[in-house]
Amino acid sequence: MNVQITFAQYDTLFEDDPGTYLDFLTKLEASLWSAKRRLGDALLLRDDQVVSDVRHALKPTLHMLGASSLVDLLFSPVNPGKEEDVRIQFDKFMDVILAAVEAKKINVE
Repeated sequence: MNVQITFAQYDTLFEDDPGTYLDFLTKLEASLWSAKRRLGDALLLRDDQVVSDVRHALKPTLHMLGASSLVDLLFSPVNPGKEEDVRIQFDKFMDVILAAVEAKKINVE
């Protein structure tokens, strides 16, 4: 799956305030790391409530970042015994997104 991360909507929101944008990106990065850990753990533990909570919390942000294919992955049914496969795919997607956020932070500074 291909993910093209875009910050266009955030660029528009923060175009006149790089300091606030950098603060936002730092908080976004922390939130994404937390979601990655929580969802990964929940998939391994088969904690459906946490999986549901995290994926619903991530959905709007992922759409704004252009990561609709990750949303599709998160909201597709997970066959029993395939939780590890989904977690690995999710981790790969999140690594791409986190790297993009890190690169954007460097460009905003």
